[in-house]
Order: sequence, then structure tokens, then C-alpha cells
Amino acid sequence: MTDQELIDKLKVGGIVSIRDYLLEQQAKGLKIARTESGDPSFSIPNNVKIAMNKALLENKTHYTAGAGIKELREAIFQRTTNYNNLNLNSYNDIIITNGAMNALFGVFHSIVDNKGYKILVPTPTWTETAINVTEVGGTPVYYKFNPFSDTPIDINELEELVNADSGIKAIVVNSPHNPTGKVLSLNNLKELIAFSQKHDLYLISDEAYEHVIFDGIQHISPASLSDYDKIITIFSFSKSYVMSGLRLGCACTTNKNILKKLSKIVRCTINGVSSVTQWGGVSAVLETPKEYFDTNLAEYTVRRNAIYNGALHCKHLVPVKPEGTFYLWCKIKESWRPEITINRSWHMTLEYLKLGIGSAPGEVFGPGGTDQIRFSFSCSTEDVKLAADLLKELK
Repeated sequence: MTDQELIDKLKVGGIVSIRDYLLEQQAKGLKIARTESGDPSFSIPNNVKIAMNKALLENKTHYTAGAGIKELREAIFQRTTNYNNLNLNSYNDIIITNGAMNALFGVFHSIVDNKGYKILVPTPTWTETAINVTEVGGTPVYYKFNPFSDTPIDINELEELVNADSGIKAIVVNSPHNPTGKVLSLNNLKELIAFSQKHDLYLISDEAYEHVIFDGIQHISPASLSDYDKIITIFSFSKSYVMSGLRLGCACTTNKNILKKLSKIVRCTINGVSSVTQWGGVSAVLETPKEYFDTNLAEYTVRRNAIYNGALHCKHLVPVKPEGTFYLWCKIKESWRPEITINRSWHMTLEYLKLGIGSAPGEVFGPGGTDQIRFSFSCSTEDVKLAADLLKELK
């Protein structure tokens, strides 16, 4: 099989195909650095395990309210109003979802409402964001997210896009940002809120990586800066509490129209989140000690520094120093394999696979990912350090 044939095969399933290929190579005895996907290597907090076991023993395994158990919604309300400073009225402004992806799907469905509306989506972006817009009958309209700038989102470009298309009804922002690791500044967020209000757009803020943020940089929720009722904030338990396989998230907004529609969509698609998981979520929010986050962040910082320094010593890469998330985003220099003019990120991914390093080609993150590549440092520190050592060996 030629390199191009292998690339074409891998492209069919994107990152999942890369993962499967790595597992095959690992089974053959090759030492692999699993830096292709974003599943935290840590364990969930012990208090969450205890709470879920307790819920099982107490037979809390029956149907719950469609929007989520009151105890979890109240806990999230307490946390988001005190910690994130969101402008919410009560726990009724919170809908529990089957992870953040389910929240995005439901919110997009509530906005598109079978009218074919368009939604502004950053590029590069987490792959499933654009896919979920399409799945509900909407159209993603990409805007550039520039990780090499202190102001990644250019308001002037957004103005041009909206002025040219009256079908745009919402904008998605994601900070800390997957896949680039950038964190939006206070000024950039204020600009985005003003822009959304000016054009009467829903502002959907995906904040899945709120606790994975470095160097004392502050995570700011747009909904803490304004009482604009078209702001919708989405949180996940997958990254902060390492509950990725338990599938728990939520959407928070004061917009009654969205809350009404979202509640129906959640009920008619998943009929509520696992009851035991929700009780684990209550403990996650109310009982997880600060030391849990501090310990994980300290280890993420070690990993971040290792892989970033490794990329700095690769003559073919220009890395963005991650401010948040557990991803390293790199630009591929034009000097690397100049004879390759298309699918350059896929070709580099393949070369790194041969070296035993997992990565995600920039193209899977939309048109803004061309000639760029992503490495994850959510895997074990041993794997990250192995990847850091091997990065510079790329020919």
C-alpha cells in the first residue's frame, strides 16, 4: 500500500481511523505515543465514584425529570453563578444533557428549527461542531480563528459574513479553544457580545475546557459579561471531572424559547441522562476538592511544556504555546516536503505514525486547518515525553 493509499484510507474515518491504526501498530509491539485524541488519562474524583455507587445501592436507577434531576441543576446553578458569574435566574435555566455534544446538537436544533438557518462556526474547530450543525439541517458558515494572533477572532470578518448573508442566526465560540489551545481575551469576548447583540444572533459558548488553563490566564464566560438573553453557555464534565465516558454536560441560558425547545429535544432524543451519572455529577460539582483540579493541572503543565519544547526543536513545525486545553497546534513549514502540494497535514500525520507518534491532521478541523497539525497531551506523561523526543526526528 502506498502512502497516498494509506492516507486515503485513514481520511475516511478521520481521527478514529488514526487511533485504530495506532492500536494495530501497538499490538504488533511498536512503542506508541498516543497523542492523537483528547481523552484525559486521569481518574474521576473518588467522591464521584462513591456517589454513583451510593445511587446504585439506593436504587436511584429509574426515570428522571427530562431536564435533569433538580439536585444536579441546583448544584450547577450554584457553581455557574458563583464561580463562572453567569447571569442566570434559577436552576430552571439549566438543561442536563448527554455530554456537551448532545447539548450542542440540541441547541443547534432549537435554533435551526427546520428553517435551514446558518450558524457561524470557527475554523479550525472541533470536528463535531460543524457536523452537528449539518445534522440538524443547518449550514455552517466558517469564520477564521487565528491562533497566531492575540485577537484570534476578527470582528470585521464576522461583520462581512453577516452583512452578506441574512440567513445567519447564531455564532459559536469555543474558549479555551480546541484544537489550537488559545484562550479568548476579555476584549475579544466583549467585541463578540456586542457583535451578537447588534445582529440579534445567538451566541453559543462552548466552555468544555474551562479548568484546563495555564499560566494564571483567566477563563471568562461571555454570559458573565452581559445579561443578553441569547447567550447560551455549554459545559462538559468530560474534561474538568474526567467523566468522558459517563457522558454528562449541560446548557445554560435565560432564553425561554431555547429552554422550551431544548427541553423537548432532550426528552425526545435521549429521554434524560443516566440517573446514576447525574448523582455522580452532583458530587462532582459540590464535593470535588480544589486539590483535584490543581493536581491535574500541574501534570498537564508538565506535559504541555514537554511537548511544546519538543515541537520547538522540530525544524518543520511552528507551534502555538497552549494557553488552555490539552492540545498543541502547529503550523507546517513550507520547507517540509515542498513537492507535496495537497493533503500536507495528512502526509505529515502519516510520517509521524511511522515514527510511533499519534497526531490529528489539521484538515479534519475544517478549512482553517490546512497545513497544520494537532498533538494531544491528555495521554500519559510517559507518552507525551516520548512524543516530545520523537517530534524532532521528522525528516
